Amino acid sequence: MLSDLGHDYNSDFVIDPSEVDIRLSKIKIHKAPGPDRIPNWLLRDFSQLLCHPLAAIFSASIREGFFPPIWKAADVVAILKVRPPTSIRNDLRPISLLPTAAKSSGRHCERLAGASTRFNLGSKPVWLSSRQVHNARISCSFA
Repeated sequence: MLSDLGHDYNSDFVIDPSEVDIRLSKIKIHKAPGPDRIPNWLLRDFSQLLCHPLAAIFSASIREGFFPPIWKAADVVAILKVRPPTSIRNDLRPISLLPTAAKSSGRHCERLAGASTRFNLGSKPVWLSSRQVHNARISCSFA
């Protein structure tokens, strides 16, 4: 892909950088970052600088059917349901902290996928709804 450095990769965008800029500028900065440790304020405050490279990554991810492994990682944190906890099983609830860029990518994929997405699992194509795709967070190729 990078062998042709004279190619205008802006024409290959599946996701428009202005859409990424809009999403990044709406990020809530007081939420915890994921395992990539990129603070949400950085993504929001520098959205105009980051929107083009992120749009290129999101577009390449969609074209290639590949989701970067780092974006599949999550930090799992226990949140108290009641204070003080008396039982680990009943009084704590796990939440997954995902990379903010990965969540943004998933929202763009959902919009592009529309009603359904096709996965090639072996020789059989499998169709999933966009909600199932979002929940599964797996690499995909769009039909």
